[in-house]
Amino acid sequence: MEYPDDWSERESELWEEITGELEDRYGEYATDDSEAQRLFHNAFFSEYFPGDTESARDAFFDYMEDVYDYDYDDFDWGAWREAMGY
Repeated sequence: MEYPDDWSERESELWEEITGELEDRYGEYATDDSEAQRLFHNAFFSEYFPGDTESARDAFFDYMEDVYDYDYDDFDWGAWREAMGY
């Protein structure tokens, strides 16, 4: 899978909303971070991790906190629920 080229419109829009202007300590944007994109997809949209959603989300938030000082409380759960149609 190519991230974010193979994403649905809703996943791409949510990614943009979630990462916005997040930068790491070197000035690199999260929107362009392929590892963050992969973890985001696995944590919130992948059908391959249905029984292990918690671990996939923990990996995403651990990475985002380490690299971008972004954590669980920063995540826009309302936007995610809307993107998922809940």
